[in-house]
Amino acid sequence: MDEYDLVDVKTNEPVHIGDTRMTFRDDPVTIQFATPPRHSSSEGHVTVKTERGFIAEYYASVIGAKFVKRA
Repeated sequence: MDEYDLVDVKTNEPVHIGDTRMTFRDDPVTIQFATPPRHSSSEGHVTVKTERGFIAEYYASVIGAKFVKRA
């Protein structure tokens, strides 16, 4: 199985569980889980906690992140 890292789209810096990120709507969320893509046409998902305590699952791009295969 391929191994992936979650990275910032603009900087390619690693994004970690527990990091707070902004969504494209400028809502702060805290990353709880990351699910890499299952196949080449998939983007992968992140599960986040909102400021109000709700749990949501988004595509990685919603928080300005992407999954990249480890070398």
